[in-house]
Amino acid sequence: MIKWRNIDKKKTFKYKGDPEVETFKDDKEFRKLAKKYHPDKSDPFFKELNKKKMQKLLKDRKKK
Repeated sequence: MIKWRNIDKKKTFKYKGDPEVETFKDDKEFRKLAKKYHPDKSDPFFKELNKKKMQKLLKDRKKK
């Protein structure tokens, strides 16, 4: 669920819920997804969402 709010006339959103992340089989695929979702390299608009996705990726990596 995405909730919009208006702060300083900029559109931002606060993501609530568990984000869906692609699955990976090996370390090479994990690195590709980590580059894609890394919050420091993402657009400020999606930074919070990508941070949650990155955390989920890291949890999934520990399981494998």
